Amino acid sequence: MVGLSSAPSSAMGTAEDRAACIPDAFRLCSAAIPDADRVIACLKTERVKLSTACRVVMRRNGAI
Repeated sequence: MVGLSSAPSSAMGTAEDRAACIPDAFRLCSAAIPDADRVIACLKTERVKLSTACRVVMRRNGAI
């Protein structure tokens, strides 16, 4: 993924974590890309709209 792939791995989790949230990042937070910190903040703000897979990842990583 363009933009999010340049984020520190600790911020974005595993490749599987990123794969779970990339579609949501583009759908909900495209204006924040490529700034990983802004994307994560946006995903937190939009948490009620996240896919189940991304919500699980965000919860597991303590982001929401």
